Amino acid sequence: MKPMIKTMTESDIIFDDFLPDSCPPAEAKQHDGEIYRFVFTEDKSKWEIEFTPYFIKCRDKVEPGKECQACGLSSYLQLDIAEEVKEKIPYFRKKAIIVKGIIKSTDGLILNTPSNTSDKHYTWWVSRQSSTLQLFSVLSGA
Repeated sequence: MKPMIKTMTESDIIFDDFLPDSCPPAEAKQHDGEIYRFVFTEDKSKWEIEFTPYFIKCRDKVEPGKECQACGLSSYLQLDIAEEVKEKIPYFRKKAIIVKGIIKSTDGLILNTPSNTSDKHYTWWVSRQSSTLQLFSVLSGA
């Protein structure tokens, strides 16, 4: 008899308690593959704050109605889009470092959340099961 292999579904993913009701949104999907983010130091030991949702860091500054999005991490699915965004924002152009992660469907849910710098901006709501920092590395030559 073959062992049964259970595939994790979206409803099996566990998120932190700070997320508001109905967050992540129902239309958010699992993602297997590359994802890109910005950090401001190559020192991976200091990335924890870079991977902390804005909602946790600056809860009192979150715009009403944007609480759910602020609980996720700003991300891009394509390197060229991350590079375009970096060039559009002067501070990012000078200081930001693009990091690449390879995530699995168990690492959370993503949703296209267009921003004023890119219509290909995504929000990634990270699952409790994810080893987030271990998934990312600085791109060589970045």
